[in-house]
Amino acid sequence: RANNVCAFVRQHEGAQIMVIASRWFARLASTGLAPIGDAVWHDTELEAPRGEWLDVLTGQFVSTAQTDEALPLTNVFSTLPWAVLAPAGAIPAAGVHAR
Repeated sequence: RANNVCAFVRQHEGAQIMVIASRWFARLASTGLAPIGDAVWHDTELEAPRGEWLDVLTGQFVSTAQTDEALPLTNVFSTLPWAVLAPAGAIPAAGVHAR
């Protein structure tokens, strides 16, 4: 499933943001499942900077494994097939909501 992911990290003046999106939904949908969760992403990880990240779209926290600096995509894509991540603590979780 690694070919079904597009990701990038941007840094500016000490601030960081990571954007991750699944792609080619039709190929993923051939399994009959939405492109989210463990059934689709169970064995796919993304190399990422070490640390805990907050998905600013869902309020969910995800973290890299301590040993190999990888984000399990089953966690990242548990709700949506895309994520916008900021380092935990950079944005207060309680402040992430729509009005």
